[in-house]
Amino acid sequence: MKIQLFNILLLSIFTFSSCTSENGSEQASTADEAAALSPEEAAERDAWEAMMVIHDDVMPKMSELNRTARALKEQAQSVSEDEAQAEIAAAVQKIEAASEGMMSWMADIKHPDKLRDSLSHTAVMEYMEKETAKIAQVREDMLHSLENGQSLISKFSPAVDQ
Repeated sequence: MKIQLFNILLLSIFTFSSCTSENGSEQASTADEAAALSPEEAAERDAWEAMMVIHDDVMPKMSELNRTARALKEQAQSVSEDEAQAEIAAAVQKIEAASEGMMSWMADIKHPDKLRDSLSHTAVMEYMEKETAKIAQVREDMLHSLENGQSLISKFSPAVDQ
């Protein structure tokens, strides 16, 4: 029994020490990769990361956009005025266009690592700049259409008697 307990203890120590060294070497390899980047590659990586901050900021809004569009479509069924229905339809169209803008941008974006083989550093940086402008416009479109859609939901919601 004591031998089994001792073996289990040794196995546990070995397992924990190997996990720690594995994790430590993983962190070291990430640091080594960053140190191995040329100044151009580092600039490209930084441009990519700055661009992705914009994407990561607005991407969670996609589900909210979809919920808002569905709510507006339902609301259009209960609104009788043609002008209100047209306003709601336009808002839904803008939401769908903003959502499609995000999906298209994500489908088309290329990581700088894939561009380096065929483009110069200057061309890669110009690409990153253009794509940053595109995702910034997508963010504006998404936020504006979401705000507009939510205000229409409030505007055309039936008043609740208190």
